[in-house]
Amino acid sequence: GVTTRSAPPPEFVEVHWWPPVAPWIKVNTDGSATGAPGTIAAGGVFRDNWNVVRGCFHFKGGSGFAFEAELLAVISAIQIAHNRGWHKLWIEADSTYVISILNSRSLNVPWRFKAAWNRILKMLDAFSLQVSHIFREGNKAADLMANQQRSEGWWPHEIEEIRAAVRLDMASHSHLRQKRRLDLGMEVVECSRRWHIPGCFALSHEMMQENSSIHLGVSPTNLADANVSPCPEGEDQAPHAVRFSVHPVTLKFEDVWYSIEIESRQGGMSRTIVSGVSGTARPGELLAMLGPSGSGKTTLLTALGGRLPGKITGSITYNGQALSSGMKRRTGFVAQDDALYPHLTVLETLTYAALLKLPSSLTRREKAEQAEMVAAELGLTRCGNSIIGGPLLRGISGGERKRVSIGQEMLVNPSLLLLDEPTSGLDSTTAHRIVATLRCLARGGRTVVTTIHQPSTRLFRMFHKLVVLSEGSPIYSGAAAPAMDYFASIGYEPGFNFVNPADFLLDLANGVTPDPRHEDDDENHGKQEHHLDDLQSTKQFLIYSYKKNLQPLLKEEIRQQDQHNSRKSSLSSSRCSDNQWTNNWWLQLKVLLSRGLKERKHESYSGLRMFQVISVSIISGLLWWHSDANHIQDQVGLLFFFSIFWGFFPLFNAIFVFPLERPIIVRERSSGMYRLSSYYIARMVGDLPMELVLPTIFMTITYWMGGLKPSLLTFALTLAVVLLNVLVAQSLGLALGAVLMDVKQATTLSSVLMLVFLLVSGYYIQHIPMFIDWLRYISFSQYCYRLLVGVQYSENEVYECGFGSGSCRAYDFPAIKYLHIHNMALDVAALVLMLVGYRVLTYVALRLGHQR
Repeated sequence: GVTTRSAPPPEFVEVHWWPPVAPWIKVNTDGSATGAPGTIAAGGVFRDNWNVVRGCFHFKGGSGFAFEAELLAVISAIQIAHNRGWHKLWIEADSTYVISILNSRSLNVPWRFKAAWNRILKMLDAFSLQVSHIFREGNKAADLMANQQRSEGWWPHEIEEIRAAVRLDMASHSHLRQKRRLDLGMEVVECSRRWHIPGCFALSHEMMQENSSIHLGVSPTNLADANVSPCPEGEDQAPHAVRFSVHPVTLKFEDVWYSIEIESRQGGMSRTIVSGVSGTARPGELLAMLGPSGSGKTTLLTALGGRLPGKITGSITYNGQALSSGMKRRTGFVAQDDALYPHLTVLETLTYAALLKLPSSLTRREKAEQAEMVAAELGLTRCGNSIIGGPLLRGISGGERKRVSIGQEMLVNPSLLLLDEPTSGLDSTTAHRIVATLRCLARGGRTVVTTIHQPSTRLFRMFHKLVVLSEGSPIYSGAAAPAMDYFASIGYEPGFNFVNPADFLLDLANGVTPDPRHEDDDENHGKQEHHLDDLQSTKQFLIYSYKKNLQPLLKEEIRQQDQHNSRKSSLSSSRCSDNQWTNNWWLQLKVLLSRGLKERKHESYSGLRMFQVISVSIISGLLWWHSDANHIQDQVGLLFFFSIFWGFFPLFNAIFVFPLERPIIVRERSSGMYRLSSYYIARMVGDLPMELVLPTIFMTITYWMGGLKPSLLTFALTLAVVLLNVLVAQSLGLALGAVLMDVKQATTLSSVLMLVFLLVSGYYIQHIPMFIDWLRYISFSQYCYRLLVGVQYSENEVYECGFGSGSCRAYDFPAIKYLHIHNMALDVAALVLMLVGYRVLTYVALRLGHQR
């Protein structure tokens, strides 16, 4: 338990704890509780001359956990004192173990929490610390202090309700069912608002995670007013097991402008997308951006997430500061389109995202448990083992896909959650569940901002704040509830009582309005007519009314919030880590490789593709069935077919890779999940077994059926040449797809290139004009064809010419002679150089494309 007395100066905070020694439950006036083994409760009051923050903790464990509970109370006091910017800390405890920990600064915690404990020690180093030991005989001293504090008259009247709450049977009350595991092996039960205790908060397990700077989920200044209780079961049809945010963020955007340059016949022109939008969103609030299509909602949301290229004018701050790398990691962004791998299950998708997003200090098992927790939090447990699915693959429903996308961002317990039209394409019931989930997540101390298109009435009532845009300009920004009253006050109200407020606001944003009120003796009405005459449009009048009536109030609110958060922001910024990545390069590579193999095996080894390769190999083998060695023209034709088929096939398959994966790459890279280099290497390594198995099967069937040289060495060399050709062709396809990022353009260009490579390979034409002869040197098919012929026929090998002319050298055969097979090492070097060059070009194209 933690409390302060009147003796120390205001900048001190005092820490006290009394362990459970009595065989019954007893609640002390400082909020601590004692009881029989199996029930340990702790609570406290953090008090100074300006604020009173009451906290209640409820632990379930044996009496042996007394010192752990005391240590957690001490840690929580350290956090609050640190967050308030105090410089002195006075801690009293009766546990000699806790005293020794504070004095020696050493604690035998699990290795995965070492970094978190080190941050606690850094907080302690910032204080002028005084630690003293006290001894309490049972609860006698506690009772004496209770009487003293009662006489001082400052202890709240809720003490009896706390006493009653501690006596509750946890198994029989729904508001005590949801547990959070702490680092010390204990279980904390979240306090509910049903206890009617102002400022009741819970400790979440994120306090001790690697990516946490360890402070309470709600700031002390507004804790008593914040609605941070978990969503009760069944409320709003949303999941009730919701974690609390450990980094509450107040988002403020003031006079935001954004323009783009567009090309036209008259020359370059500038088009304004967002025009002077302002607003605020605090922890616990759900802010909705409403407006017709093309009004700038997505652009503004992208700007708030720090993902908008180009220059943005105006001010966008997070707890009073500009966007930092630490803040970006604590921001979740859910795009309108759900970019997910179709063949992974829901739990696999969340687990792989957890392995990449969560810090390396957590074990793989702990990250998997975090993914399971998020799935339960979003109501995805039932479909956890179902595949995501896609346009041609049946999977989970659209609402479940959207919740999976939200779950990927919720893994890091973001402080700020941004969503772009999460209800688009969903039925009304599913849309309501999505918005209910967002509202429930906001109750955990998060700031949630979403764009939405045509919400229903019951969805509109779930928004705390609202921003309405018309052609990029705001016509309303503020609380959602009084929006209709505001528009009625300036002369616009619906013609009948039962109307969806969202529909009415969208009509206004489009300039479609009911007739204004006509009251000749109304002074405001005269002003309205004057404004309408001057501005000549309803939209302009609404924008003018916003600037006159709402914008000054917003700016004043933003200024007050800036003053309030200035000190807290400077403290929080000092604790933000500048490290861009939560995991090292090697760990990212392993996770991405595992995910890629699991996803692409379904595509690479699909029944259709297997049928295609095996059927072509059998047909080819039958066509060249045991061809005679003397029929050299037939065998050379088979070798040329090898080079052409395994040039076209991998190239056209590789073209689709990056254009189709681009939305996933952009989303994951924007959220800082991994480095581009780790993704690219994992993709290249993972492609090897996927791309080389099918040509191996093909060659094994066709080579021996086709009657080529019956030598294992020759077969192995032929297979090696074909596999090298496959890798080069695939590299060219990847490069074309990465450079163009358009399937149609890449397909057209690749078909032209392969046709040229086919013609200049030396099979169809041997005498190419000099001015175009250079095309032969950029054709990988030519090098592959020459290598295949060179492996199959040695320089001194002969064949029967026929017509009694005896034997002839194979190298004198016209189809071979004009290939000029002299140094096969140069052909191998040329293919390897192309392989490396195309791969490097692909990476550079991806890097430049991501920057754009």
